[in-house]
Amino acid sequence: MALRELTVENLAVVESVRLTLGEGFTVLTGETGAGKSLVVDAVALALGARASTDQVRAGTDAARVEAVFDAPSLPDDDPMREVAEAGEGSIIVR
Repeated sequence: MALRELTVENLAVVESVRLTLGEGFTVLTGETGAGKSLVVDAVALALGARASTDQVRAGTDAARVEAVFDAPSLPDDDPMREVAEAGEGSIIVR
């Protein structure tokens, strides 16, 4: 299962960003404070990490993270199979 898209709104200092990831290996680089760790935190939140009100951008009521994972083939007994088929080969986590 591969991460294909990550949308983040009102998380820490991020107002709104959408990352679209292509095939293969992706590397995040940047200077200190560029937001690399925020991307990792957003993925963790999408995968079920506990959120904190401290993570919500100042002046806003809520943060939103959405991750789209590619799920081209899942075993018949995988509980995510029904979700993936409904999303036409993708699993969307909000």
